[in-house]
Amino acid sequence: MTITSFTFMGFVLAILAIYHLAPQAWKKHILLAASLVFYASFSWQALIILNLIALVNFLIGIKLSKGKNNSFWLWFGILTNIVSLIAFKYADFYLPQVESILQKANIQTTTEGLKILLPLGLSFFVMQGIAYLIDISKKRIQPIEYFPDFWLFAIYFPKLLSGPMERAGRFVKQINQPRIVDTEQLETSLALIIMGIVRKMVLATPLLTMMPADVFTEPELFAPHLLASWLLAYGFAIYNDFAGYTNIIRGVSGLFGISLTQNFNVPYFARDFTEFWQRWHISFSNWLRDYIFFPLTRFLRRKFTRKNPLNIIIPPLVTMLISGLWHGLSFHMLLWGGLHGLYQVVERIPSLWRPVVTPAKRPKWRQWLGGLITFGLAMLAWVPFRADLPTTWAFYKKLVLFFNIPIMKKAIHPLSSVYLGSGQIINYKNWLLPDIRIFILIIPSLIIDIWQYRHPDISSIKNWSQWTKAIVLAVALLLMFFVSLANPQAPFIYQGF
Repeated sequence: MTITSFTFMGFVLAILAIYHLAPQAWKKHILLAASLVFYASFSWQALIILNLIALVNFLIGIKLSKGKNNSFWLWFGILTNIVSLIAFKYADFYLPQVESILQKANIQTTTEGLKILLPLGLSFFVMQGIAYLIDISKKRIQPIEYFPDFWLFAIYFPKLLSGPMERAGRFVKQINQPRIVDTEQLETSLALIIMGIVRKMVLATPLLTMMPADVFTEPELFAPHLLASWLLAYGFAIYNDFAGYTNIIRGVSGLFGISLTQNFNVPYFARDFTEFWQRWHISFSNWLRDYIFFPLTRFLRRKFTRKNPLNIIIPPLVTMLISGLWHGLSFHMLLWGGLHGLYQVVERIPSLWRPVVTPAKRPKWRQWLGGLITFGLAMLAWVPFRADLPTTWAFYKKLVLFFNIPIMKKAIHPLSSVYLGSGQIINYKNWLLPDIRIFILIIPSLIIDIWQYRHPDISSIKNWSQWTKAIVLAVALLLMFFVSLANPQAPFIYQGF
Protein backbone atom coordinates (compact mmCIF):
# COMPACT_ATOMS: atom_id res chain seq x y z
CA MET A 1 0.00 0.00 0.00
CA THR A 2 2.28 2.79 -1.24
CA ILE A 3 1.11 6.27 -0.30
CA THR A 4 0.67 7.32 -3.94
CA SER A 5 -1.58 4.34 -4.73
CA PHE A 6 -5.35 4.46 -5.16
CA THR A 7 -5.56 1.82 -2.41
CA PHE A 8 -3.95 4.20 0.07
CA MET A 9 -6.20 7.07 -1.03
CA GLY A 10 -9.26 4.86 -0.49
CA PHE A 11 -7.92 3.75 2.90
CA VAL A 12 -7.41 7.36 4.03
CA LEU A 13 -10.87 8.42 2.83
CA ALA A 14 -12.50 5.54 4.72
CA ILE A 15 -10.62 6.35 7.94
CA LEU A 16 -11.42 10.06 7.56
CA ALA A 17 -15.14 9.32 7.30
CA ILE A 18 -15.10 7.13 10.41
CA TYR A 19 -12.81 9.53 12.29
CA HIS A 20 -14.83 12.70 11.77
CA LEU A 21 -18.14 10.98 12.53
CA ALA A 22 -16.86 9.43 15.77
CA PRO A 23 -17.04 11.04 19.23
CA GLN A 24 -13.90 12.88 20.37
CA ALA A 25 -13.02 10.18 22.92
CA TRP A 26 -12.83 7.55 20.16
CA LYS A 27 -10.73 9.49 17.66
CA LYS A 28 -7.23 8.52 18.82
CA HIS A 29 -8.27 4.88 19.14
CA ILE A 30 -9.55 4.96 15.55
CA LEU A 31 -6.16 6.33 14.44
CA LEU A 32 -4.40 3.59 16.42
CA ALA A 33 -6.51 0.86 14.79
CA ALA A 34 -5.92 2.41 11.35
CA SER A 35 -2.17 2.48 11.98
CA LEU A 36 -2.13 -1.20 12.95
CA VAL A 37 -4.11 -2.15 9.83
CA PHE A 38 -1.88 0.00 7.62
CA TYR A 39 1.35 -1.58 8.83
CA ALA A 40 -0.12 -5.10 8.84
CA SER A 41 -0.82 -4.63 5.11
CA PHE A 42 2.97 -4.75 4.63
CA SER A 43 3.79 -7.47 7.17
CA TRP A 44 1.94 -8.63 10.27
CA GLN A 45 5.14 -10.34 11.49
CA ALA A 46 7.03 -7.03 11.35
CA LEU A 47 4.12 -5.37 13.16
CA ILE A 48 4.62 -7.76 16.08
CA ILE A 49 8.30 -6.77 16.24
CA LEU A 50 7.50 -3.04 16.28
CA ASN A 51 4.83 -3.51 18.92
CA LEU A 52 7.26 -5.38 21.18
CA ILE A 53 9.88 -2.63 20.83
CA ALA A 54 7.19 -0.02 21.53
CA LEU A 55 6.11 -1.89 24.68
CA VAL A 56 9.71 -2.08 25.93
CA ASN A 57 10.21 1.66 25.37
CA PHE A 58 6.93 2.43 27.14
CA LEU A 59 7.84 0.36 30.21
CA ILE A 60 11.38 1.76 30.39
CA GLY A 61 9.95 5.28 30.13
CA ILE A 62 7.80 4.55 33.19
CA LYS A 63 10.85 3.16 35.03
CA LEU A 64 12.87 6.29 34.24
CA SER A 65 10.22 8.46 35.88
CA LYS A 66 10.65 6.62 39.20
CA GLY A 67 14.10 8.13 39.73
CA LYS A 68 15.81 4.84 40.65
CA ASN A 69 18.72 3.40 38.63
CA ASN A 70 17.97 5.93 35.89
CA SER A 71 21.35 5.53 34.25
CA PHE A 72 20.95 1.76 34.05
CA TRP A 73 17.44 1.89 32.59
CA LEU A 74 18.36 4.63 30.11
CA TRP A 75 21.33 2.70 28.71
CA PHE A 76 19.36 -0.54 28.78
CA GLY A 77 16.66 1.13 26.68
CA ILE A 78 19.13 2.73 24.26
CA LEU A 79 21.03 -0.53 23.77
CA THR A 80 17.79 -2.49 23.32
CA ASN A 81 16.79 -0.16 20.50
CA ILE A 82 20.24 -0.20 18.90
CA VAL A 83 20.53 -4.00 19.10
CA SER A 84 17.07 -4.30 17.51
CA LEU A 85 18.19 -2.05 14.68
CA ILE A 86 21.44 -3.95 14.14
CA ALA A 87 19.74 -7.35 14.34
CA PHE A 88 17.22 -6.56 11.61
CA LYS A 89 18.67 -3.79 9.44
CA TYR A 90 22.23 -5.10 9.22
CA ALA A 91 21.40 -8.80 8.96
CA ASP A 92 22.96 -8.99 5.48
CA PHE A 93 26.27 -7.97 7.04
CA TYR A 94 26.51 -10.59 9.80
CA LEU A 95 24.40 -13.51 8.50
CA PRO A 96 27.14 -14.82 6.15
CA GLN A 97 29.50 -14.96 9.15
CA VAL A 98 26.86 -16.82 11.18
CA GLU A 99 26.39 -19.26 8.31
CA SER A 100 30.15 -19.86 8.14
CA ILE A 101 30.32 -20.59 11.89
CA LEU A 102 27.39 -23.00 11.67
CA GLN A 103 28.96 -24.83 8.74
CA LYS A 104 32.21 -25.25 10.68
CA ALA A 105 30.10 -26.83 13.42
CA ASN A 106 28.68 -29.24 10.79
CA ILE A 107 25.28 -27.54 10.93
CA GLN A 108 24.11 -27.23 7.35
CA THR A 109 22.12 -24.11 6.54
CA THR A 110 21.99 -21.26 4.03
CA THR A 111 21.83 -17.51 4.39
CA GLU A 112 18.34 -17.66 2.91
CA GLY A 113 17.34 -20.00 5.70
CA LEU A 114 18.69 -17.52 8.23
CA LYS A 115 17.17 -14.51 6.50
CA ILE A 116 15.73 -12.01 8.96
CA LEU A 117 12.73 -9.85 8.17
CA LEU A 118 13.46 -6.10 8.16
CA PRO A 119 10.45 -4.14 9.43
CA LEU A 120 9.79 -1.11 7.22
CA GLY A 121 10.57 2.17 8.94
CA LEU A 122 12.57 0.50 11.73
CA SER A 123 15.40 3.06 11.59
CA PHE A 124 13.00 5.97 12.13
CA PHE A 125 11.07 4.00 14.76
CA VAL A 126 14.20 3.21 16.80
CA MET A 127 15.58 6.77 16.70
CA GLN A 128 12.22 8.12 17.82
CA GLY A 129 12.22 5.65 20.74
CA ILE A 130 15.76 6.60 21.81
CA ALA A 131 14.83 10.30 21.76
CA TYR A 132 11.79 9.58 23.95
CA LEU A 133 13.88 7.80 26.60
CA ILE A 134 16.60 10.47 26.65
CA ASP A 135 14.04 13.28 26.94
CA ILE A 136 12.48 11.58 29.97
CA SER A 137 15.86 11.03 31.62
CA LYS A 138 16.73 14.73 31.07
CA LYS A 139 13.34 15.81 32.53
CA ARG A 140 12.37 17.47 29.24
CA ILE A 141 9.08 15.57 29.15
CA GLN A 142 6.99 13.43 31.45
CA PRO A 143 6.55 9.77 30.46
CA ILE A 144 3.36 8.79 28.69
CA GLU A 145 1.45 6.69 31.22
CA TYR A 146 -1.43 5.53 29.00
CA PHE A 147 -0.10 2.85 26.66
CA PRO A 148 -2.54 3.47 23.75
CA ASP A 149 -1.29 7.08 23.63
CA PHE A 150 2.33 5.92 23.45
CA TRP A 151 1.39 3.18 21.00
CA LEU A 152 -0.19 5.74 18.66
CA PHE A 153 2.84 8.03 19.03
CA ALA A 154 5.09 5.12 18.05
CA ILE A 155 3.17 3.75 15.05
CA TYR A 156 1.00 6.64 13.78
CA PHE A 157 0.60 5.53 10.17
CA PRO A 158 1.39 8.74 8.21
CA LYS A 159 4.87 9.04 9.76
CA LEU A 160 5.65 5.38 10.42
CA LEU A 161 7.54 4.38 7.29
CA SER A 162 9.88 7.33 6.68
CA GLY A 163 9.28 9.95 9.33
CA PRO A 164 9.26 12.77 10.22
CA MET A 165 10.71 11.78 13.59
CA GLU A 166 8.28 13.41 15.98
CA ARG A 167 8.94 14.32 19.62
CA ALA A 168 6.54 12.71 22.08
CA GLY A 169 5.54 15.88 23.96
CA ARG A 170 4.34 17.74 20.88
CA PHE A 171 2.57 14.75 19.35
CA VAL A 172 0.70 13.50 22.43
CA LYS A 173 -0.48 17.02 23.26
CA GLN A 174 -2.18 17.14 19.86
CA ILE A 175 -3.96 13.79 20.12
CA ASN A 176 -5.33 14.62 23.57
CA GLN A 177 -6.97 17.90 22.65
CA PRO A 178 -10.06 18.54 20.48
CA ARG A 179 -9.13 18.71 16.81
CA ILE A 180 -11.25 20.65 14.35
CA VAL A 181 -10.23 20.78 10.70
CA ASP A 182 -11.43 24.16 9.43
CA THR A 183 -11.52 25.35 5.82
CA GLU A 184 -8.03 26.88 6.00
CA GLN A 185 -6.48 23.68 7.37
CA LEU A 186 -8.37 21.59 4.82
CA GLU A 187 -7.03 23.72 1.94
CA THR A 188 -3.50 23.65 3.37
CA SER A 189 -3.59 19.87 3.83
CA LEU A 190 -4.89 19.25 0.31
CA ALA A 191 -2.26 21.63 -1.10
CA LEU A 192 0.49 19.68 0.69
CA ILE A 193 -0.84 16.39 -0.68
CA ILE A 194 -1.05 17.71 -4.24
CA MET A 195 2.41 19.32 -4.01
CA GLY A 196 3.81 16.07 -2.63
CA ILE A 197 2.30 13.92 -5.38
CA VAL A 198 3.58 16.36 -8.03
CA ARG A 199 7.08 16.23 -6.52
CA LYS A 200 7.01 12.44 -6.44
CA MET A 201 5.05 11.38 -9.51
CA VAL A 202 5.69 14.28 -11.91
CA LEU A 203 9.29 15.15 -10.97
CA ALA A 204 11.14 12.46 -8.97
CA THR A 205 9.85 9.29 -10.62
CA PRO A 206 10.44 10.45 -14.23
CA LEU A 207 13.95 11.66 -13.32
CA LEU A 208 14.78 8.26 -11.83
CA THR A 209 13.08 6.33 -14.64
CA MET A 210 14.91 8.10 -17.49
CA MET A 211 18.31 7.67 -15.81
CA PRO A 212 20.47 5.03 -17.57
CA ALA A 213 20.91 1.97 -15.36
CA ASP A 214 24.71 2.03 -15.63
CA VAL A 215 25.34 5.67 -14.68
CA PHE A 216 26.20 4.66 -11.11
CA THR A 217 27.67 1.25 -11.99
CA GLU A 218 29.82 1.94 -15.07
CA PRO A 219 30.47 5.70 -15.15
CA GLU A 220 33.47 5.22 -17.43
CA LEU A 221 31.02 4.61 -20.30
CA PHE A 222 29.75 8.20 -20.10
CA ALA A 223 31.26 11.51 -21.04
CA PRO A 224 32.05 13.78 -18.07
CA HIS A 225 29.41 16.38 -18.88
CA LEU A 226 26.76 13.65 -19.19
CA LEU A 227 27.78 12.20 -15.83
CA ALA A 228 27.41 15.68 -14.33
CA SER A 229 23.93 16.04 -15.84
CA TRP A 230 22.78 12.65 -14.52
CA LEU A 231 24.23 13.44 -11.09
CA LEU A 232 22.21 16.65 -11.13
CA ALA A 233 19.14 14.62 -12.09
CA TYR A 234 19.73 12.20 -9.20
CA GLY A 235 20.22 15.05 -6.72
CA PHE A 236 16.88 16.58 -7.67
CA ALA A 237 15.18 13.17 -7.87
CA ILE A 238 16.09 12.12 -4.33
CA TYR A 239 15.13 15.55 -3.01
CA ASN A 240 11.73 15.60 -4.70
CA ASP A 241 11.15 11.96 -3.78
CA PHE A 242 11.62 12.46 -0.06
CA ALA A 243 10.21 16.01 0.10
CA GLY A 244 7.22 14.72 -1.86
CA TYR A 245 6.70 11.89 0.62
CA THR A 246 6.87 14.31 3.55
CA ASN A 247 4.42 16.73 1.93
CA ILE A 248 1.92 13.94 1.31
CA ILE A 249 1.99 12.52 4.83
CA ARG A 250 1.92 16.00 6.41
CA GLY A 251 -1.14 16.74 4.31
CA VAL A 252 -2.82 13.43 5.21
CA SER A 253 -2.07 13.99 8.90
CA GLY A 254 -3.45 17.53 8.67
CA LEU A 255 -6.79 16.10 7.51
CA PHE A 256 -6.98 14.44 10.95
CA GLY A 257 -6.06 17.72 12.66
CA ILE A 258 -2.53 16.58 13.60
CA SER A 259 0.45 18.69 12.54
CA LEU A 260 3.72 16.95 11.67
CA THR A 261 7.19 18.51 11.44
CA GLN A 262 8.24 20.15 8.18
CA ASN A 263 11.11 17.98 6.96
CA PHE A 264 12.41 20.01 4.02
CA ASN A 265 12.78 23.75 3.58
CA VAL A 266 14.41 24.44 0.19
CA PRO A 267 17.77 22.81 1.15
CA TYR A 268 19.39 23.48 -2.22
CA PHE A 269 19.11 27.21 -1.47
CA ALA A 270 21.37 26.81 1.58
CA ARG A 271 24.39 29.11 1.72
CA ASP A 272 26.62 26.79 3.76
CA PHE A 273 26.43 23.24 5.10
CA THR A 274 25.29 24.24 8.56
CA GLU A 275 22.30 25.86 6.90
CA PHE A 276 21.92 22.90 4.51
CA TRP A 277 21.37 20.54 7.45
CA GLN A 278 18.92 23.00 8.98
CA ARG A 279 16.89 22.65 5.78
CA TRP A 280 17.46 19.02 4.72
CA HIS A 281 15.63 16.17 6.51
CA ILE A 282 15.01 18.55 9.39
CA SER A 283 13.61 16.10 11.96
CA PHE A 284 16.55 13.74 11.36
CA SER A 285 19.18 16.50 11.50
CA ASN A 286 17.58 17.88 14.68
CA TRP A 287 17.86 14.39 16.19
CA LEU A 288 21.55 14.24 15.27
CA ARG A 289 22.07 17.74 16.67
CA ASP A 290 20.27 17.16 19.98
CA TYR A 291 21.41 13.62 20.80
CA ILE A 292 24.91 13.40 19.27
CA PHE A 293 26.36 16.77 18.22
CA PHE A 294 25.41 18.84 21.30
CA PRO A 295 26.33 16.18 23.93
CA LEU A 296 29.65 15.51 22.19
CA THR A 297 30.39 19.25 21.97
CA ARG A 298 29.61 19.76 25.67
CA PHE A 299 31.83 16.80 26.60
CA LEU A 300 34.79 18.14 24.59
CA ARG A 301 34.42 21.65 25.97
CA ARG A 302 34.72 20.26 29.48
CA LYS A 303 37.98 18.60 28.44
CA PHE A 304 39.50 21.29 26.23
CA THR A 305 39.37 25.03 25.74
CA ARG A 306 36.64 26.44 23.51
CA LYS A 307 39.15 27.32 20.76
CA ASN A 308 40.74 23.86 20.71
CA PRO A 309 40.62 22.50 17.12
CA LEU A 310 39.18 19.21 18.42
CA ASN A 311 35.98 21.07 19.32
CA ILE A 312 35.71 22.10 15.68
CA ILE A 313 36.67 18.78 14.09
CA ILE A 314 35.24 15.94 16.16
CA PRO A 315 31.53 16.84 16.72
CA PRO A 316 30.51 17.41 13.06
CA LEU A 317 32.69 14.59 11.76
CA VAL A 318 31.45 11.98 14.27
CA THR A 319 27.84 13.15 13.90
CA MET A 320 27.86 12.84 10.11
CA LEU A 321 29.70 9.50 10.15
CA ILE A 322 26.93 8.16 12.40
CA SER A 323 24.43 9.61 9.93
CA GLY A 324 26.14 7.62 7.19
CA LEU A 325 26.03 4.39 9.21
CA TRP A 326 22.35 4.97 9.94
CA HIS A 327 21.70 4.99 6.20
CA GLY A 328 23.62 1.76 5.68
CA LEU A 329 26.47 -0.32 7.07
CA SER A 330 28.85 0.23 4.16
CA PHE A 331 32.01 2.15 3.35
CA HIS A 332 30.33 4.23 0.67
CA MET A 333 27.69 5.45 3.14
CA LEU A 334 30.49 6.24 5.58
CA LEU A 335 32.13 8.28 2.81
CA TRP A 336 28.88 10.15 2.19
CA GLY A 337 28.60 11.00 5.89
CA GLY A 338 32.32 11.75 6.10
CA LEU A 339 32.12 14.22 3.20
CA HIS A 340 29.30 16.14 4.87
CA GLY A 341 31.25 16.09 8.13
CA LEU A 342 34.36 17.36 6.35
CA TYR A 343 32.38 20.14 4.65
CA GLN A 344 31.19 21.36 8.04
CA VAL A 345 34.66 21.12 9.60
CA VAL A 346 36.18 23.25 6.82
CA GLU A 347 33.54 25.98 7.12
CA ARG A 348 33.97 26.04 10.93
CA ILE A 349 37.77 26.46 10.90
CA PRO A 350 37.65 30.30 10.60
CA SER A 351 35.71 30.40 13.90
CA LEU A 352 39.01 29.57 15.64
CA TRP A 353 40.23 33.14 15.09
CA ARG A 354 37.14 35.24 14.30
CA PRO A 355 33.45 35.42 15.25
CA VAL A 356 31.03 33.37 13.15
CA VAL A 357 28.93 35.42 10.73
CA THR A 358 25.58 33.81 9.89
CA PRO A 359 24.75 33.48 6.17
CA ALA A 360 22.00 36.10 6.34
CA LYS A 361 24.50 38.75 7.56
CA ARG A 362 27.11 38.09 4.87
CA PRO A 363 27.46 40.28 1.78
CA LYS A 364 25.19 39.27 -1.07
CA TRP A 365 28.06 38.10 -3.26
CA ARG A 366 29.24 35.77 -0.46
CA GLN A 367 25.73 34.41 -0.04
CA TRP A 368 25.48 33.63 -3.75
CA LEU A 369 28.98 32.16 -3.91
CA GLY A 370 28.38 30.13 -0.76
CA GLY A 371 25.12 28.85 -2.20
CA LEU A 372 26.77 27.71 -5.43
CA ILE A 373 29.63 25.99 -3.59
CA THR A 374 27.25 24.30 -1.14
CA PHE A 375 25.01 23.09 -3.97
CA GLY A 376 27.94 21.75 -6.00
CA LEU A 377 29.54 19.90 -3.09
CA ALA A 378 26.16 18.49 -2.00
CA MET A 379 25.70 17.10 -5.52
CA LEU A 380 29.17 15.51 -5.45
CA ALA A 381 28.35 13.84 -2.12
CA TRP A 382 25.37 12.05 -3.71
CA VAL A 383 27.79 9.85 -5.69
CA PRO A 384 28.84 7.63 -2.72
CA PHE A 385 25.24 7.74 -1.46
CA ARG A 386 24.24 5.91 -4.65
CA ALA A 387 27.38 3.98 -5.70
CA ASP A 388 29.95 1.73 -4.01
CA LEU A 389 33.49 2.97 -3.33
CA PRO A 390 35.25 1.74 -6.52
CA THR A 391 32.46 3.14 -8.68
CA THR A 392 32.49 6.40 -6.73
CA TRP A 393 36.21 6.75 -7.40
CA ALA A 394 35.69 6.01 -11.11
CA PHE A 395 32.85 8.54 -11.21
CA TYR A 396 34.96 11.29 -9.64
CA LYS A 397 37.92 10.52 -11.92
CA LYS A 398 35.71 10.79 -14.98
CA LEU A 399 34.29 14.12 -13.81
CA VAL A 400 37.82 15.48 -13.36
CA LEU A 401 38.67 14.46 -16.94
CA PHE A 402 36.17 17.04 -18.12
CA PHE A 403 38.86 19.64 -17.49
CA ASN A 404 41.58 17.69 -19.31
CA ILE A 405 42.25 19.46 -22.61
CA PRO A 406 43.28 16.34 -24.61
CA ILE A 407 40.05 14.64 -23.62
CA MET A 408 38.09 17.73 -24.59
CA LYS A 409 39.80 17.66 -28.00
CA LYS A 410 38.61 14.09 -28.49
CA ALA A 411 35.12 15.20 -27.62
CA ILE A 412 34.80 17.28 -30.77
CA HIS A 413 35.30 14.21 -32.97
CA PRO A 414 32.00 12.31 -32.55
CA LEU A 415 33.03 9.57 -35.00
CA SER A 416 36.14 8.60 -33.07
CA SER A 417 35.96 5.46 -30.98
CA VAL A 418 37.39 3.93 -27.84
CA TYR A 419 38.40 0.37 -27.08
CA LEU A 420 36.70 -0.92 -23.90
CA GLY A 421 38.27 -4.37 -23.71
CA SER A 422 36.84 -7.81 -24.54
CA GLY A 423 36.66 -6.76 -28.18
CA GLN A 424 34.04 -4.11 -27.47
CA ILE A 425 34.33 -0.79 -29.30
CA ILE A 426 31.89 2.10 -28.90
CA ASN A 427 31.60 5.40 -30.73
CA TYR A 428 31.76 8.71 -28.92
CA LYS A 429 28.01 9.15 -29.20
CA ASN A 430 28.08 9.88 -25.48
CA TRP A 431 29.50 13.32 -26.25
CA LEU A 432 26.03 14.50 -27.27
CA LEU A 433 24.19 17.17 -25.32
CA PRO A 434 22.66 16.16 -21.96
CA ASP A 435 19.09 14.87 -21.98
CA ILE A 436 16.92 17.99 -22.20
CA ARG A 437 14.22 16.28 -20.10
CA ILE A 438 16.45 16.64 -17.04
CA PHE A 439 16.22 20.42 -17.20
CA ILE A 440 12.54 20.38 -18.16
CA LEU A 441 11.89 18.58 -14.84
CA ILE A 442 14.39 20.52 -12.72
CA ILE A 443 12.89 23.90 -13.69
CA PRO A 444 9.44 23.24 -12.12
CA SER A 445 11.20 21.85 -9.04
CA LEU A 446 13.07 25.15 -8.71
CA ILE A 447 9.86 27.12 -9.30
CA ILE A 448 8.15 25.25 -6.46
CA ASP A 449 11.17 25.89 -4.24
CA ILE A 450 11.26 29.61 -5.08
CA TRP A 451 7.56 29.89 -4.25
CA GLN A 452 8.12 27.95 -1.01
CA TYR A 453 11.12 30.16 -0.15
CA ARG A 454 9.02 33.29 -0.58
CA HIS A 455 5.98 31.81 1.16
CA PRO A 456 7.28 29.61 4.03
CA ASP A 457 3.75 29.31 5.39
CA ILE A 458 1.89 27.27 2.78
CA SER A 459 -1.42 28.39 4.28
CA SER A 460 -0.90 31.61 2.27
CA ILE A 461 -2.77 29.84 -0.54
CA LYS A 462 -5.93 31.01 1.21
CA ASN A 463 -5.23 34.39 -0.41
CA TRP A 464 -5.39 32.93 -3.91
CA SER A 465 -8.46 33.59 -6.01
CA GLN A 466 -10.84 30.70 -6.62
CA TRP A 467 -9.87 30.72 -10.30
CA THR A 468 -6.17 30.40 -9.46
CA LYS A 469 -6.85 27.50 -7.09
CA ALA A 470 -9.01 25.76 -9.70
CA ILE A 471 -6.43 26.13 -12.49
CA VAL A 472 -3.51 24.94 -10.33
CA LEU A 473 -5.57 21.99 -9.09
CA ALA A 474 -6.68 21.00 -12.61
CA VAL A 475 -3.15 21.14 -14.04
CA ALA A 476 -1.71 19.18 -11.10
CA LEU A 477 -4.40 16.48 -11.29
CA LEU A 478 -3.96 16.15 -15.06
CA LEU A 479 -0.19 15.75 -14.74
CA MET A 480 -0.55 13.24 -11.90
CA PHE A 481 -3.09 11.20 -13.86
CA PHE A 482 -0.87 10.78 -16.93
CA VAL A 483 2.27 10.06 -14.91
CA SER A 484 0.46 7.55 -12.67
CA LEU A 485 -0.54 5.56 -15.77
CA ALA A 486 3.15 4.95 -16.45
CA ASN A 487 4.25 4.05 -12.91
CA PRO A 488 1.37 3.89 -10.39
CA GLN A 489 3.29 2.01 -7.66
CA ALA A 490 6.62 3.86 -7.70
CA PRO A 491 8.33 3.22 -4.33
CA PHE A 492 9.93 5.95 -2.26
CA ILE A 493 13.73 5.89 -1.95
CA TYR A 494 13.79 6.43 1.82
CA GLN A 495 11.50 3.48 2.51
CA GLY A 496 14.71 1.49 2.05
CA PHE A 497 16.08 3.01 5.25
